[in-house]
Amino acid sequence: MDPIAGIISLADLVAPAALVFARIGGIFVAAPILSGPMVPMQVKALLTLAITIAVFPSLAPHMSAGVPGPLYPLVLLQELGIGLAIGFLFSLFLEAVRFAGDLLGRTAGFAAAEYFNPDAGTMEGPLGSTFYTTMVLVFFAIDGHLELIAALARSYAMVPPGAMELGPHFAEAVSTGISRVYEIALTIALPIEGAILAIVIAEGVIARAVPQINILQLTFPVKILTTMTLLVIGIPAIIAFMGLILGMAQFFTFSFLVALGGG
Repeated sequence: MDPIAGIISLADLVAPAALVFARIGGIFVAAPILSGPMVPMQVKALLTLAITIAVFPSLAPHMSAGVPGPLYPLVLLQELGIGLAIGFLFSLFLEAVRFAGDLLGRTAGFAAAEYFNPDAGTMEGPLGSTFYTTMVLVFFAIDGHLELIAALARSYAMVPPGAMELGPHFAEAVSTGISRVYEIALTIALPIEGAILAIVIAEGVIARAVPQINILQLTFPVKILTTMTLLVIGIPAIIAFMGLILGMAQFFTFSFLVALGGG
């Protein structure tokens, strides 16, 4: 084979490969775990390049829009935006678990133990951090990282490069995904919140009946002990529910991609 012809044919692959690189790079910028400052930028770039090289050969049928043209920069930005959307949607469901832990921590009496989390850019308590760490372990245990890459590969069949078109169900898919985040957080937190509410009601009754007792000081450790006891008892159910959350995240990611493809 002529070396010059080989170089030219290789150069023709640079433009479509850049589209794949942009979408994968967008995922690594917004995806859970990988998007944090704990992962160096060099590692993200190398992972993006490695996955691009791995998946690009199988994506050739979907790369018809990869030929450079006047709209190529716009297509490149679209690919970056799609990757950001996929990563952000996955991260929303993990953040729902963190939100549930923080909600429990504040009502149970852990507000004084909150600290600033530079990764999330917000104040975070020990329960929120524990819930998020558990969710990350479950994420890797059920091969969630592979599911994320699978979602990326399937996204090219649903939304080929340059074919992004907001369908009639786009707004519905976005609003449904956001509402699910609050539903997940409340589903995890409400059982224990109910027990804490019962303690608060008992506080009011005792304080009304015996005003001389410093009831707040007495019930403060009771709330913490009750919360931790219920969490230990409910660990199997919580972990199983976290697995369902990751499945839900995958489902809504595909629903979102269908909406991006005009469906």
